[in-house]
Amino acid sequence: MLPLIDDGIVRKAIALALKSAKSITCSWYTLDDFDLCEAFNSKAAQIPVRLVLDRGQYVGSSSAMEPARVLEALGKGVQVRLGSSRNGRATVHQKTMLIDEGIALLGSGNATKHSRNSCYEFGIMTQDPDVVSSLSKRLEMLWEEGTAVTMSYATEIRDKHASRREAKSEAKGARPLTAAEKRDMSKYC
Repeated sequence: MLPLIDDGIVRKAIALALKSAKSITCSWYTLDDFDLCEAFNSKAAQIPVRLVLDRGQYVGSSSAMEPARVLEALGKGVQVRLGSSRNGRATVHQKTMLIDEGIALLGSGNATKHSRNSCYEFGIMTQDPDVVSSLSKRLEMLWEEGTAVTMSYATEIRDKHASRREAKSEAKGARPLTAAEKRDMSKYC
């Protein structure tokens, strides 16, 4: 077992993702870390990469980048599902990653720039067969019960986030965005 602190959790997740040879399955409450998303995207053409995200956080995310990152990941072949309500539990809050069905990464940190740069976090990496098996079953349950995110739905959510950001900007007295700025913004928010 290897303890990980602060941004070491996401750095280890990136390293594990890039070395993976069979599969990557993850659950994150929030996901917008550029480097981790790039690692997932680069592996998706070679192996199955599956992400389960929290539905409420994804749809109403305070993270401007999450919808754009998910849309890009879908375009690269990453499979994404949103968690569903089960036994009164509606939030996918666990931050976990299973690599090649043999390495488990568990921790407190979201895969976000804020979590990496501003939060005290703790996690572990383990190859303990009992932990790996338990996590594998849990991730499979979340995956099976989740709802697939389509390109059209991801585009809709990204556009809603862009509209919200534009409305907030205008409410603060900023000048309205030009058509070119709106196009550019829709790529990233």
